[in-house]
Amino acid sequence: MPRLRRGQMIKAQQDASDMWGFMYKAFLNSLNASPETFQLVTPFVSWDWPTQSIGHVDSVEYDFISTVPQWSGVGAYASGGARLSDAYELFLMALVVSADPVQKQKIVNQQNVCADIRQKLDRVKRNAREKYSKDPTVVDNTPDFSTWLSDSLSEGYSDGTAIAGYTLQLDDAMDLLEDLIKQSNDPTIKAASDKFNDQKHWTSVDTGALDDAFTAPGYSKTESYTAWLQKIQAGGGNPATLAWSNGESHYDWKKSWAGGNASYGTPFWGIEVGGSWERVDELQTSKNISVEIGFEAWDTIQIQDSGWFDQAFVNAKCDGEYRTGYDKSDFFGENGSMGLRKTGMLVAYKPSFTIKSSTAFSKEYREKFEASGGLRIGPFKIGGGGGSSKIIQDKAVSDYEFSGTTDSEVPFIVGVNIQKLGQ
Repeated sequence: MPRLRRGQMIKAQQDASDMWGFMYKAFLNSLNASPETFQLVTPFVSWDWPTQSIGHVDSVEYDFISTVPQWSGVGAYASGGARLSDAYELFLMALVVSADPVQKQKIVNQQNVCADIRQKLDRVKRNAREKYSKDPTVVDNTPDFSTWLSDSLSEGYSDGTAIAGYTLQLDDAMDLLEDLIKQSNDPTIKAASDKFNDQKHWTSVDTGALDDAFTAPGYSKTESYTAWLQKIQAGGGNPATLAWSNGESHYDWKKSWAGGNASYGTPFWGIEVGGSWERVDELQTSKNISVEIGFEAWDTIQIQDSGWFDQAFVNAKCDGEYRTGYDKSDFFGENGSMGLRKTGMLVAYKPSFTIKSSTAFSKEYREKFEASGGLRIGPFKIGGGGGSSKIIQDKAVSDYEFSGTTDSEVPFIVGVNIQKLGQ
Protein backbone atom coordinates (compact mmCIF):
# COMPACT_ATOMS: atom_id res chain seq x y z
CA MET A 1 0.00 0.00 0.00
CA PRO A 2 1.52 3.43 -0.96
CA ARG A 3 2.62 5.69 1.86
CA LEU A 4 0.56 8.80 2.57
CA ARG A 5 2.12 12.25 2.56
CA ARG A 6 1.72 14.49 5.62
CA GLY A 7 -1.28 16.36 4.21
CA GLN A 8 -2.93 13.10 3.22
CA MET A 9 -2.26 11.65 6.68
CA ILE A 10 -3.92 14.64 8.38
CA LYS A 11 -6.91 14.30 6.04
CA ALA A 12 -7.13 10.54 6.72
CA GLN A 13 -7.03 11.17 10.48
CA GLN A 14 -9.85 13.72 10.18
CA ASP A 15 -11.88 11.29 8.06
CA ALA A 16 -11.38 8.61 10.73
CA SER A 17 -12.50 11.03 13.45
CA ASP A 18 -15.60 11.83 11.41
CA MET A 19 -16.42 8.13 10.96
CA TRP A 20 -16.08 7.30 14.65
CA GLY A 21 -18.09 10.43 15.42
CA PHE A 22 -20.95 9.39 13.12
CA MET A 23 -21.15 6.01 14.87
CA TYR A 24 -20.86 7.56 18.34
CA LYS A 25 -23.75 9.91 17.54
CA ALA A 26 -25.79 6.98 16.18
CA PHE A 27 -25.36 5.17 19.51
CA LEU A 28 -26.57 8.29 21.34
CA ASN A 29 -29.57 8.70 19.06
CA SER A 30 -30.63 5.06 18.65
CA LEU A 31 -29.58 3.17 21.78
CA ASN A 32 -30.04 5.87 24.42
CA ALA A 33 -26.35 5.97 25.23
CA SER A 34 -25.32 9.13 27.10
CA PRO A 35 -22.47 11.46 26.11
CA GLU A 36 -21.86 11.80 29.87
CA THR A 37 -20.88 8.14 30.25
CA PHE A 38 -20.58 6.29 26.91
CA GLN A 39 -17.30 5.11 25.41
CA LEU A 40 -16.95 3.15 22.15
CA VAL A 41 -14.25 0.50 22.35
CA THR A 42 -11.80 -0.69 19.72
CA PRO A 43 -10.88 -3.32 18.80
CA PHE A 44 -14.15 -5.15 19.38
CA VAL A 45 -14.22 -7.68 22.23
CA SER A 46 -15.92 -11.05 21.82
CA TRP A 47 -18.21 -11.67 24.78
CA ASP A 48 -17.81 -15.41 25.21
CA TRP A 49 -16.43 -15.55 28.73
CA PRO A 50 -16.79 -18.99 30.31
CA THR A 51 -18.88 -19.19 33.46
CA GLN A 52 -16.65 -20.22 36.35
CA SER A 53 -17.48 -21.67 39.74
CA ILE A 54 -18.33 -19.32 42.61
CA GLY A 55 -15.26 -17.38 43.71
CA HIS A 56 -13.51 -17.82 40.33
CA VAL A 57 -13.39 -15.72 37.16
CA ASP A 58 -11.70 -16.28 33.80
CA SER A 59 -8.70 -14.02 33.17
CA VAL A 60 -10.15 -12.76 29.86
CA GLU A 61 -13.17 -11.40 31.72
CA TYR A 62 -11.10 -10.06 34.60
CA ASP A 63 -8.64 -8.23 32.35
CA PHE A 64 -11.48 -6.47 30.53
CA ILE A 65 -13.55 -5.47 33.55
CA SER A 66 -10.68 -4.47 35.85
CA THR A 67 -8.84 -2.25 33.36
CA VAL A 68 -9.14 1.53 33.86
CA PRO A 69 -10.68 3.04 30.69
CA GLN A 70 -8.80 5.55 28.58
CA TRP A 71 -9.85 9.18 28.85
CA SER A 72 -11.38 9.12 25.39
CA GLY A 73 -14.76 8.95 23.70
CA VAL A 74 -13.37 6.05 21.66
CA GLY A 75 -11.13 3.86 23.81
CA ALA A 76 -8.54 1.46 22.47
CA TYR A 77 -9.14 -1.59 24.62
CA ALA A 78 -5.92 -3.25 25.80
CA SER A 79 -5.92 -6.48 27.80
CA GLY A 80 -2.73 -5.36 29.54
CA GLY A 81 -4.16 -2.06 30.75
CA ALA A 82 -3.63 -0.74 34.30
CA ARG A 83 -6.13 -2.04 36.86
CA LEU A 84 -8.41 0.07 39.04
CA SER A 85 -7.56 -2.01 42.12
CA ASP A 86 -3.83 -1.30 41.75
CA ALA A 87 -4.48 2.45 41.56
CA TYR A 88 -6.86 2.31 44.53
CA GLU A 89 -4.31 0.41 46.60
CA LEU A 90 -1.71 3.10 45.89
CA PHE A 91 -4.29 5.78 46.74
CA LEU A 92 -4.74 4.20 50.18
CA MET A 93 -0.97 4.27 50.65
CA ALA A 94 -0.67 7.90 49.55
CA LEU A 95 -3.02 9.40 52.16
CA VAL A 96 -1.91 10.83 55.48
CA VAL A 97 -3.26 8.73 58.38
CA SER A 98 -4.29 10.44 61.62
CA ALA A 99 -2.47 8.91 64.60
CA ASP A 100 -0.31 9.84 67.56
CA PRO A 101 3.22 10.96 66.52
CA VAL A 102 4.95 7.65 67.22
CA GLN A 103 2.28 5.56 65.49
CA LYS A 104 2.05 8.02 62.62
CA GLN A 105 5.78 7.68 61.92
CA LYS A 106 5.51 3.89 61.95
CA ILE A 107 2.67 4.13 59.42
CA VAL A 108 4.60 6.55 57.20
CA ASN A 109 7.65 4.28 57.26
CA GLN A 110 5.57 1.27 56.28
CA GLN A 111 3.73 3.27 53.61
CA ASN A 112 7.14 4.10 52.14
CA VAL A 113 8.04 0.40 52.12
CA CYS A 114 4.77 -0.47 50.37
CA ALA A 115 5.13 2.39 47.88
CA ASP A 116 8.67 1.30 47.02
CA ILE A 117 7.53 -2.26 46.29
CA ARG A 118 4.52 -0.93 44.36
CA GLN A 119 6.80 1.24 42.18
CA LYS A 120 8.97 -1.77 41.36
CA LEU A 121 5.88 -3.85 40.62
CA ASP A 122 4.38 -1.15 38.42
CA ARG A 123 7.67 -0.75 36.53
CA VAL A 124 7.73 -4.45 35.68
CA LYS A 125 4.05 -4.31 34.68
CA ARG A 126 4.64 -1.31 32.40
CA ASN A 127 7.53 -3.08 30.69
CA ALA A 128 5.44 -6.23 30.33
CA ARG A 129 2.51 -4.28 28.85
CA GLU A 130 4.85 -2.69 26.31
CA LYS A 131 6.20 -6.11 25.30
CA TYR A 132 2.65 -7.50 25.18
CA SER A 133 1.50 -4.70 22.86
CA LYS A 134 4.34 -5.45 20.44
CA ASP A 135 4.24 -9.26 20.59
CA PRO A 136 3.31 -10.50 17.08
CA THR A 137 1.76 -13.63 18.58
CA VAL A 138 -0.91 -11.46 20.30
CA VAL A 139 -3.84 -10.73 17.98
CA ASP A 140 -6.89 -8.70 19.14
CA ASN A 141 -5.81 -9.12 22.79
CA THR A 142 -5.59 -12.91 22.40
CA PRO A 143 -4.09 -14.46 24.46
CA ASP A 144 -5.16 -12.13 27.23
CA PHE A 145 -2.45 -10.39 29.27
CA SER A 146 -2.78 -12.58 32.36
CA THR A 147 -2.52 -15.81 30.35
CA TRP A 148 0.42 -14.38 28.38
CA LEU A 149 2.26 -13.67 31.65
CA SER A 150 1.65 -17.17 32.99
CA ASP A 151 2.51 -19.12 29.81
CA SER A 152 6.01 -20.59 30.18
CA LEU A 153 6.46 -20.44 26.38
CA SER A 154 5.58 -16.73 25.99
CA GLU A 155 7.82 -13.66 26.04
CA GLY A 156 5.98 -12.50 29.13
CA TYR A 157 6.74 -15.45 31.39
CA SER A 158 9.83 -13.93 33.07
CA ASP A 159 7.87 -10.73 33.71
CA GLY A 160 5.01 -12.80 35.10
CA THR A 161 7.40 -14.49 37.51
CA ALA A 162 8.78 -11.12 38.63
CA ILE A 163 5.25 -9.71 39.03
CA ALA A 164 4.25 -12.70 41.16
CA GLY A 165 7.28 -12.20 43.39
CA TYR A 166 6.71 -8.49 43.92
CA THR A 167 3.01 -9.13 44.50
CA LEU A 168 3.81 -11.52 47.35
CA GLN A 169 6.19 -8.94 48.85
CA LEU A 170 3.54 -6.26 48.58
CA ASP A 171 0.88 -8.48 50.14
CA ASP A 172 3.10 -9.05 53.18
CA ALA A 173 3.99 -5.37 53.44
CA MET A 174 0.34 -4.35 53.10
CA ASP A 175 -0.67 -6.77 55.85
CA LEU A 176 1.74 -5.00 58.23
CA LEU A 177 0.51 -1.58 57.09
CA GLU A 178 -3.09 -2.66 57.65
CA ASP A 179 -2.23 -3.74 61.20
CA LEU A 180 -0.57 -0.37 61.90
CA ILE A 181 -3.56 1.54 60.51
CA LYS A 182 -5.90 -0.50 62.72
CA GLN A 183 -3.99 0.87 65.72
CA SER A 184 -4.46 4.48 64.54
CA ASN A 185 -7.31 6.86 65.32
CA ASP A 186 -8.34 7.40 61.68
CA PRO A 187 -11.64 5.49 61.33
CA THR A 188 -12.30 6.31 57.67
CA ILE A 189 -8.97 5.07 56.31
CA LYS A 190 -9.12 2.13 58.71
CA ALA A 191 -12.54 1.11 57.34
CA ALA A 192 -11.50 1.56 53.70
CA SER A 193 -8.33 -0.45 54.25
CA ASP A 194 -10.29 -3.24 55.96
CA LYS A 195 -12.75 -3.42 53.04
CA PHE A 196 -10.02 -3.50 50.43
CA ASN A 197 -8.06 -6.24 52.16
CA ASP A 198 -11.06 -8.38 53.15
CA GLN A 199 -10.60 -11.60 51.16
CA LYS A 200 -14.35 -12.14 50.88
CA HIS A 201 -14.28 -9.33 48.29
CA TRP A 202 -11.49 -10.98 46.29
CA THR A 203 -11.70 -13.63 43.59
CA SER A 204 -9.51 -16.31 42.05
CA VAL A 205 -8.53 -15.35 38.51
CA ASP A 206 -7.99 -18.42 36.33
CA THR A 207 -5.62 -18.03 33.40
CA GLY A 208 -5.28 -20.15 30.29
CA ALA A 209 -2.11 -21.72 31.70
CA LEU A 210 -2.63 -25.05 33.45
CA ASP A 211 -2.75 -24.97 37.25
CA ASP A 212 -2.05 -21.24 37.34
CA ALA A 213 -4.29 -18.68 39.07
CA PHE A 214 -4.00 -15.61 41.26
CA THR A 215 -6.30 -13.75 43.62
CA ALA A 216 -7.38 -10.15 43.05
CA PRO A 217 -10.17 -7.73 44.05
CA GLY A 218 -13.35 -9.01 42.44
CA TYR A 219 -16.22 -7.71 40.30
CA SER A 220 -19.76 -8.78 39.53
CA LYS A 221 -22.08 -8.20 36.58
CA THR A 222 -25.84 -8.39 36.22
CA GLU A 223 -25.84 -11.29 33.77
CA SER A 224 -23.40 -13.93 32.53
CA TYR A 225 -22.62 -14.49 28.87
CA THR A 226 -24.24 -17.93 28.82
CA ALA A 227 -27.44 -16.79 30.58
CA TRP A 228 -27.81 -13.76 28.29
CA LEU A 229 -27.18 -15.76 25.12
CA GLN A 230 -29.68 -18.45 26.13
CA LYS A 231 -32.27 -15.73 26.71
CA ILE A 232 -31.56 -14.14 23.33
CA GLN A 233 -31.63 -17.40 21.41
CA ALA A 234 -34.98 -18.19 23.05
CA GLY A 235 -36.38 -14.99 21.50
CA GLY A 236 -35.95 -12.63 24.42
CA GLY A 237 -33.70 -10.06 22.78
CA ASN A 238 -34.12 -6.34 22.06
CA PRO A 239 -33.38 -5.64 18.37
CA ALA A 240 -31.86 -2.31 17.40
CA THR A 241 -30.50 -0.39 14.42
CA LEU A 242 -27.74 2.19 14.05
CA ALA A 243 -27.90 4.42 10.98
CA TRP A 244 -26.00 7.45 9.71
CA SER A 245 -24.90 9.20 6.55
CA ASN A 246 -21.49 10.69 5.82
CA GLY A 247 -23.27 13.83 4.74
CA GLU A 248 -24.50 14.53 8.28
CA SER A 249 -23.02 17.19 10.50
CA HIS A 250 -19.95 15.94 12.33
CA TYR A 251 -20.24 14.96 15.97
CA ASP A 252 -18.64 17.50 18.29
CA TRP A 253 -16.37 15.40 20.49
CA LYS A 254 -16.23 18.26 22.99
CA LYS A 255 -19.81 17.35 23.95
CA SER A 256 -18.72 13.92 25.17
CA TRP A 257 -17.60 13.26 28.74
CA ALA A 258 -13.98 13.09 27.49
CA GLY A 259 -14.06 16.73 26.44
CA GLY A 260 -12.88 16.35 22.85
CA ASN A 261 -10.55 13.36 23.21
CA ALA A 262 -11.18 10.45 20.87
CA SER A 263 -8.55 7.75 20.28
CA TYR A 264 -9.07 5.55 17.24
CA GLY A 265 -5.93 3.51 16.80
CA THR A 266 -7.46 1.18 14.22
CA PRO A 267 -8.95 2.30 10.89
CA PHE A 268 -12.72 2.66 10.97
CA TRP A 269 -13.16 0.70 7.73
CA GLY A 270 -11.30 -2.50 6.93
CA ILE A 271 -11.71 -5.31 4.44
CA GLU A 272 -10.21 -8.82 4.51
CA VAL A 273 -8.99 -10.06 1.16
CA GLY A 274 -6.76 -13.08 0.65
CA GLY A 275 -6.18 -13.56 4.37
CA SER A 276 -5.03 -10.02 5.18
CA TRP A 277 -6.78 -6.83 6.24
CA GLU A 278 -6.51 -3.48 4.47
CA ARG A 279 -8.04 -0.02 4.77
CA VAL A 280 -11.06 0.90 2.62
CA ASP A 281 -10.20 4.42 1.51
CA GLU A 282 -13.24 4.76 -0.74
CA LEU A 283 -15.58 4.41 2.25
CA GLN A 284 -13.33 6.53 4.46
CA THR A 285 -13.30 9.60 2.24
CA SER A 286 -16.61 9.48 0.34
CA LYS A 287 -19.34 11.95 1.29
CA ASN A 288 -22.00 9.87 -0.48
CA ILE A 289 -22.19 6.91 1.90
CA SER A 290 -25.05 5.87 4.20
CA VAL A 291 -24.66 3.04 6.68
CA GLU A 292 -27.15 0.89 8.56
CA ILE A 293 -26.11 -1.67 11.16
CA GLY A 294 -28.81 -3.88 12.62
CA PHE A 295 -28.56 -6.07 15.72
CA GLU A 296 -30.65 -9.12 16.36
CA ALA A 297 -30.28 -8.11 20.03
CA TRP A 298 -28.38 -5.68 22.22
CA ASP A 299 -28.23 -4.90 25.93
CA THR A 300 -26.32 -3.11 28.67
CA ILE A 301 -24.71 -5.39 31.27
CA GLN A 302 -24.06 -3.58 34.56
CA ILE A 303 -20.68 -4.00 36.29
CA GLN A 304 -19.73 -3.28 39.89
CA ASP A 305 -16.95 -4.13 42.29
CA SER A 306 -17.60 -6.91 44.77
CA GLY A 307 -17.35 -4.65 47.82
CA TRP A 308 -13.67 -3.72 48.11
CA PHE A 309 -14.00 -0.23 46.56
CA ASP A 310 -15.34 2.49 48.90
CA GLN A 311 -16.93 5.16 46.69
CA ALA A 312 -17.92 7.41 49.61
CA PHE A 313 -14.38 7.25 50.97
CA VAL A 314 -12.91 8.23 47.59
CA ASN A 315 -15.29 11.18 47.31
CA ALA A 316 -14.40 12.34 50.82
CA LYS A 317 -10.63 11.89 50.47
CA CYS A 318 -9.94 12.80 46.84
CA ASP A 319 -8.65 16.26 47.83
CA GLY A 320 -6.19 14.78 50.34
CA GLU A 321 -4.27 15.25 52.64
CA TYR A 322 -1.60 13.41 50.64
CA ARG A 323 1.83 12.34 51.78
CA THR A 324 4.90 14.06 50.33
CA GLY A 325 5.38 13.00 46.71
CA TYR A 326 1.68 12.56 45.89
CA ASP A 327 -1.17 14.88 44.98
CA LYS A 328 -4.69 14.68 43.57
CA SER A 329 -3.56 14.78 39.93
CA ASP A 330 -1.71 11.47 40.42
CA PHE A 331 -5.05 9.72 40.84
CA PHE A 332 -7.88 11.82 39.38
CA GLY A 333 -8.64 13.70 36.19
CA GLU A 334 -7.51 13.01 32.65
CA ASN A 335 -4.00 11.90 33.60
CA GLY A 336 -4.80 10.24 36.93
CA SER A 337 -4.34 6.53 37.49
CA MET A 338 -7.94 6.02 38.67
CA GLY A 339 -9.81 8.85 37.03
CA LEU A 340 -12.38 6.45 35.54
CA ARG A 341 -14.01 3.11 36.19
CA LYS A 342 -16.30 0.90 34.11
CA THR A 343 -19.91 0.62 35.31
CA GLY A 344 -21.41 -1.30 32.41
CA MET A 345 -20.77 -2.73 28.97
CA LEU A 346 -22.89 -2.54 25.81
CA VAL A 347 -23.20 -5.88 24.04
CA ALA A 348 -24.61 -6.64 20.60
CA TYR A 349 -25.59 -9.89 18.92
CA LYS A 350 -25.50 -10.81 15.23
CA PRO A 351 -24.85 -7.49 13.51
CA SER A 352 -25.92 -7.08 9.89
CA PHE A 353 -24.93 -4.19 7.65
CA THR A 354 -26.01 -2.32 4.57
CA ILE A 355 -23.71 0.27 2.97
CA LYS A 356 -25.20 2.43 0.21
CA SER A 357 -23.61 5.02 -2.05
CA SER A 358 -25.31 7.68 -4.13
CA THR A 359 -22.54 7.20 -6.69
CA ALA A 360 -21.38 3.84 -8.00
CA PHE A 361 -18.60 2.07 -6.16
CA SER A 362 -15.44 1.79 -8.23
CA LYS A 363 -14.83 -1.47 -10.08
CA GLU A 364 -11.78 -2.08 -7.88
CA TYR A 365 -13.77 -1.97 -4.66
CA ARG A 366 -16.72 -3.92 -6.04
CA GLU A 367 -14.28 -6.70 -6.90
CA LYS A 368 -12.72 -6.48 -3.45
CA PHE A 369 -16.13 -6.65 -1.81
CA GLU A 370 -17.00 -9.69 -3.92
CA ALA A 371 -13.78 -11.44 -2.90
CA SER A 372 -13.75 -10.31 0.71
CA GLY A 373 -13.98 -12.71 3.60
CA GLY A 374 -14.62 -10.04 6.22
CA LEU A 375 -15.50 -6.41 6.85
CA ARG A 376 -14.64 -4.15 9.78
CA ILE A 377 -16.92 -1.21 10.64
CA GLY A 378 -15.65 0.66 13.69
CA PRO A 379 -15.62 -1.85 16.58
CA PHE A 380 -17.46 -4.53 14.58
CA LYS A 381 -15.65 -7.23 12.65
CA ILE A 382 -17.96 -9.33 10.48
CA GLY A 383 -16.27 -12.37 9.01
CA GLY A 384 -12.54 -12.36 8.50
CA GLY A 385 -11.71 -15.99 9.19
CA GLY A 386 -11.16 -18.02 12.34
CA GLY A 387 -12.29 -17.39 15.87
CA SER A 388 -15.76 -16.16 16.59
CA SER A 389 -16.52 -14.64 13.16
CA LYS A 390 -15.64 -16.67 10.05
CA ILE A 391 -17.44 -15.39 6.95
CA ILE A 392 -19.84 -12.73 5.75
CA GLN A 393 -23.20 -14.46 5.40
CA ASP A 394 -25.85 -13.46 2.82
CA LYS A 395 -23.33 -11.20 1.10
CA ALA A 396 -24.74 -9.01 -1.67
CA VAL A 397 -22.75 -6.60 -3.86
CA SER A 398 -24.08 -4.20 -6.48
CA ASP A 399 -22.89 -0.95 -8.03
CA TYR A 400 -24.49 1.08 -5.24
CA GLU A 401 -24.90 -1.28 -2.28
CA PHE A 402 -22.97 -3.80 -0.20
CA SER A 403 -24.70 -5.83 2.51
CA GLY A 404 -24.34 -8.92 4.64
CA THR A 405 -24.51 -10.34 8.14
CA THR A 406 -22.34 -12.35 10.51
CA ASP A 407 -22.44 -16.11 10.87
CA SER A 408 -21.15 -15.84 14.44
CA GLU A 409 -23.20 -16.83 17.48
CA VAL A 410 -20.85 -14.87 19.77
CA PRO A 411 -21.97 -11.42 21.04
CA PHE A 412 -19.65 -8.41 20.79
CA ILE A 413 -18.78 -5.80 23.43
CA VAL A 414 -18.93 -2.54 21.48
CA GLY A 415 -18.83 0.03 24.25
CA VAL A 416 -18.72 0.66 27.99
CA ASN A 417 -20.29 3.09 30.41
CA ILE A 418 -17.82 4.90 32.62
CA GLN A 419 -17.91 6.89 35.84
CA LYS A 420 -15.55 9.75 36.63
CA LEU A 421 -13.94 9.46 40.06
CA GLY A 422 -12.72 12.19 42.37
CA GLN A 423 -15.23 14.79 41.17
